[in-house]
Amino acid sequence: VGYVDDLRPIGGSEEACNRCARQISCILGYLGIQDASRKRVAATKNAGVWAGAVVFASQEGVGVLCTQEKWDKVKTHLQTIHERISSYSDIHHKTLERIRGFLIYVTRTYPRMVPFLKG
Repeated sequence: VGYVDDLRPIGGSEEACNRCARQISCILGYLGIQDASRKRVAATKNAGVWAGAVVFASQEGVGVLCTQEKWDKVKTHLQTIHERISSYSDIHHKTLERIRGFLIYVTRTYPRMVPFLKG
């Protein structure tokens, strides 16, 4: 699997990563985009944190998780909204927009959260 913009080859085995890197190169070549494979990051099962997500691979497939820091921030935002609604306090529109923007950012990692944001 090639992950987002960075095009890091991530897979359950080195062979899977190499096939992924070749597929990426073929697609870029087809699109007329030059690809310097010598500049590519080595294949790995645990690519680490990138753009706020942790990518990992196993024999079953590739998975993506949110960092603990971002998850704690999500919980804090949701608790804040819950407390304000429960106490009938005012919530500034700009604050709600900021929280919504952050939650949308997190849904890039967890797409199953999207229906809950649409209400």
